Amino acid sequence: MLRRYRSDPSHVVPVEEIEVSPDFSFEEEPVQILDQDVKVLRRKSVPLVKVLWWNHGTEEATWEPEDNSEIFVKGDPEGDPKMAVITAQVRESSSEDTGYSFVHGRITRTTKDVFSGRAWKSSPRVVYSYTEMDEIVHPGGWSINRQPERAETVYYGEYKCTRKGATPATREKFVKQLSDAEAEPFLVLDYVEGTKWLLPPPTKEMDAKRIEGNEVYALAMCVSILLFAPIVVSKPIPADKSQVEAWFNGIIKLVKERGKTLDPKLVEAETEPRIIKVMQGGGGEFDTITKAIESVPSGNAKCVIISIRPGSYKEKIKNERNKPFIMLLGDPKNMPNLTFDGTTKQYGTVDSATLITEISYFVGANLNIVNTAPRPDGKMVGAQAVALKVSGDRSAFYNCKIIGFQDTLCDDRGNHFFKDCHIRGTVDFIFGSGTSLYLVLILSMHEI
Repeated sequence: MLRRYRSDPSHVVPVEEIEVSPDFSFEEEPVQILDQDVKVLRRKSVPLVKVLWWNHGTEEATWEPEDNSEIFVKGDPEGDPKMAVITAQVRESSSEDTGYSFVHGRITRTTKDVFSGRAWKSSPRVVYSYTEMDEIVHPGGWSINRQPERAETVYYGEYKCTRKGATPATREKFVKQLSDAEAEPFLVLDYVEGTKWLLPPPTKEMDAKRIEGNEVYALAMCVSILLFAPIVVSKPIPADKSQVEAWFNGIIKLVKERGKTLDPKLVEAETEPRIIKVMQGGGGEFDTITKAIESVPSGNAKCVIISIRPGSYKEKIKNERNKPFIMLLGDPKNMPNLTFDGTTKQYGTVDSATLITEISYFVGANLNIVNTAPRPDGKMVGAQAVALKVSGDRSAFYNCKIIGFQDTLCDDRGNHFFKDCHIRGTVDFIFGSGTSLYLVLILSMHEI
C-alpha cells in the first residue's frame, strides 16, 4: 500500500538554469572563414578553410575542405548583412613585401557601410591615396575581422582622400592617416618595379590608325612597346587627377633615352612580334581565344598579340605559366566580352575565374572580363565566382572592366599594374597576396 508522500526540500535536485534563445538553430550554418591552409597528401593537395559556425565561438571553428564550405556572402565579417568589403589582402607578416596601393580611385554605387578592407590574414597592407570615397564607406573604414590582436599588425593607410566617405575622425584607431613621406612609396611606379617592365597602354593616336580586323591597331600597340618605355623616375603620382595622364606619358621615353632600365628579356621579346586575330564566325586565324593561346608554343620568348574582335566569348581562358609575353587586346570602342560562369563549388575559388593568367609579362587591354554565375544569396554553398585571377609577375591591365560579385579579382601574386579599370563586386572582391598599383579606377559596389 502506498503511503502518502510528504514533501521534503532535501528531495529537490538542483539543476542549472537553461537559457533559451530564439536564434538557436539545429542547422549548422557557416558564417565566416577565419583562415586558410593546404594539406599536402601523397598524390594531391587539399585546400582547407577554417569555418566559424553560427552560434559557436571561434574556439569551436573547424577545418573543412574549401569546396564544401561557404564564406559569409551577405555582408561584412562583423555580421551586418548591409555591409560589403572591398579588399582581403593576404599578407601574413610585415616582412612580406606585398600589398595594394589605390591611387585616384572612386568608391561608389548604391550599397552602404562598405569596408575598404578586412584582415583576412594577420598583416594585410592596403593604402588608398587621393581616393574619392562616397558616403557608402563605413565611418570606421576598415575591419580587423573580429580578431583584436590584428589591430597591432595590419597596415591600413589613407592619404588625402576626399568626399563624404573620407572621415579620418571616425576611422578605427588602427587606420593610419599617412604623412607625405609615409605615402610616397605607394605613389611611384617603383612600388611594382614598374620602371623595369611596365608597358604603355594604347593611345588615341594608335586608335585613329585602327582598321577593320584590328591589324594596324595591334601593330601600332606593339611598335609603341618597342619604341617607348618608362625610365626611372622618383616623382610621385600628382595630387591633381587632371595631371595624371601628363605625368604618366612623361615617363614614356624613347629607348635610346632610357638606357638599360628596361628588362633585356622584354626588349628582345619585342623585336619580332606576332599578331593573331580572333574573330567569331570566321575571318580570323581562330574563332576562340583559347585556341589562339594554345597555338603559342611553350617556352615562348617573343611578343604575341592576340587581337580580339568584338563579341561575347564564353570561355574559361587560361594562360599557362610557360607561355610568357602574351597580350590580349580588344577594340576600345567596342570591347569584347570574356565571360564564364564558374563557381567555387565546381572549380574551387581561385580556379573558378573566367580568365586565369599565370604568365609573366602579360598585358590585357580593352576587355570586359565577367563571371556570369548567379549572385550569392547567403544560402548557396560554394557560390563564390572569380572573374580574373592574376598569378604571373609583371602583368598590366589597361581600360578593362572586371565584373563579379564575391571574390571578383584574385590578385594572387607578383607585381601588377591596373590603369583606367572598373572593378565591381560585393564581398572581398579584390583579394590575394599580390603587390599591385591601381591607378585611376572605379571600385563599384553591387547593392547588398
